Amino acid sequence: MYNKKLLCCLTDDEIHDYWANKEMLKYDSDDYAALLKHNPCGLLLYLYMESEKRPDICIEMATEVFSVVMESGLELCRRYKDEMISIIAHIDKVHYSDAWAELCLNLVKKEIIAQYPKGVCTYLFRHPNKVKDIVLSGMMGRYSFNENFRLPEEAYNDYGSFKFFFDSLKSFDDEGFRGVIGTILGKNIKGSDGHFPHDFIRRLLEEYDSRELDGTIAAFFEGLYGMRTVEDGMPQRKLAKEYLDFANELQIDYPHSAYVLRLISKGYENEANSDYVHSEVMFY
Repeated sequence: MYNKKLLCCLTDDEIHDYWANKEMLKYDSDDYAALLKHNPCGLLLYLYMESEKRPDICIEMATEVFSVVMESGLELCRRYKDEMISIIAHIDKVHYSDAWAELCLNLVKKEIIAQYPKGVCTYLFRHPNKVKDIVLSGMMGRYSFNENFRLPEEAYNDYGSFKFFFDSLKSFDDEGFRGVIGTILGKNIKGSDGHFPHDFIRRLLEEYDSRELDGTIAAFFEGLYGMRTVEDGMPQRKLAKEYLDFANELQIDYPHSAYVLRLISKGYENEANSDYVHSEVMFY
């Protein structure tokens, strides 16, 4: 790709234009250096292909390229964003470090990528004070966090670490953090018996003893109010019964979880009634 005879005759602006629509498909140190300077996005396809095969050896290059992309302030097209998301996902399968996670988090903050990668979720779980910075950064930061953050798998390995995370959020003493906690806990994570909420959540709700938090979890429950096919109400009525039955099972040991499940059951019942009316009107 690197045409030295041609480039030596060009001005700086012409050299920049020369590299503007070039991409590296096979590694070459000269091409890499030139693209990093003039068109860092031209390295993303190579990184994407390599990270599919050998993600462990792409970490240093991805870190350098992503950093330059951020510093450049370029407006990225959808293809480049998708390539970056895929590269991150490949690397996250084999690698975690705070430095890598912080880089990916900065990509989110700069709205280069919208999704929270796996490493970012792990990082925020391990450093709950960073959640405060995001949530208090403004409405977009709070919305992005509520939409994209999910507790990593390691959160469900140790109750002490799980509770520490939520105790930290609770200690920030900001009214909005109750909504943040409810949003996180409303993600549809099932317990050891196959039912929502997870065992750790059941225990936590009893310790927090907050009806307000219970209501927030139900309001943000992931299974409710989403996109679905509207039928005659029977599927939603079946779900309403399932959640009510399990609420009755939990009532003695976990009354707060039982309350959450009753609210969810009521939500499904309301959907069922709405679906039935809609189906009758449409049929008529």
